[in-house]
Amino acid sequence: MKLFPLLATLACVAAAPSAFAQSTPDAQRCLLEQLDKAAEGMTVAQLRTLCAIPAPAAQQAAADAGLEADKPAVVTRRLQEEAAEYGKRYSITAHRLNYILPITYDQRRPSSEPFANDLEEDARAQKIEMKYQFSFKVPLLLNAFDSGGSIFGGYTQRSFWQMYNNKASKPFRETNYEPEVWYQYPINMPVLGWNLVSASIGVNHQSNGRAKEYSRSWNRIMGGLVFERGEYAIQLRPWWRLRENSNDDDNGDIQHYLGYFDFALGRKFGSHSFDLMIRNNLKRRDNRGAFQVGWSFPLPINDRLRGYVQYFGGYGESLIDYNVRQNTLGVGLMLADW
Repeated sequence: MKLFPLLATLACVAAAPSAFAQSTPDAQRCLLEQLDKAAEGMTVAQLRTLCAIPAPAAQQAAADAGLEADKPAVVTRRLQEEAAEYGKRYSITAHRLNYILPITYDQRRPSSEPFANDLEEDARAQKIEMKYQFSFKVPLLLNAFDSGGSIFGGYTQRSFWQMYNNKASKPFRETNYEPEVWYQYPINMPVLGWNLVSASIGVNHQSNGRAKEYSRSWNRIMGGLVFERGEYAIQLRPWWRLRENSNDDDNGDIQHYLGYFDFALGRKFGSHSFDLMIRNNLKRRDNRGAFQVGWSFPLPINDRLRGYVQYFGGYGESLIDYNVRQNTLGVGLMLADW
């Protein structure tokens, strides 16, 4: 971290209160405190986010949208919390949704392969099972190459557990593994009444960790744009699949079902949160895709956990059944919100 330019910037903050909505004595004190304990490589933008001081462009976007310019929007608040963790060694933060759904009901019976082949007697998958997902990320390189952006590594795992299937000895029906690495650049620019928070690009791998006829996997170059407006958050992620040798491709038609992008919308209403995910193959004929709707809400018995209801409809809930249309309703706990 370059100390002199940073001090110069802090001096500008103190000398020009009109440039920042929260250039108060408290904000200045916060900046000085964070400077004293900032990790190597932390940028001015990260310090400003940590102290809830919006960039001028972000303020203008909020003002154009008729919102309070001095109140951080929903994504900025999340970045503010994450920035506090990045100053610590061994920091790990939530990436995507983290949840446990002890009860999910599949309208169509899931595939019994491949676990049924491991049993001596015939076994079928049950429609009621447990589903859970955990997802985390770590900053690999803050202010990478003095660009102002950072490199992150992330991992997401989604599992489907036949917990109530005593006949089949309660096996895990399917687990999908998704490691990824990406470069993320903060933008804070007004776009059509929204604040464009950041842009990213990276490499994503997803597979079910199986071999031969039960193997499912693909690799993608994945982009990302994140927008915010008050309590609304939007993420658009287009992707381009990295082609494989046709002899080694386990699922050559996967994009016909999982599409070429996903779109996520989040909205907070006080202590309640709603999330929506849509993906599509953008074809007039044989149009396929999926959507997922979730609602998380506070629990009176534990303020660290939240209730969560999730509905999925379409293709690709799990890789083993990527080409099977499914409708699934689940109820459980949210461990880390968006």
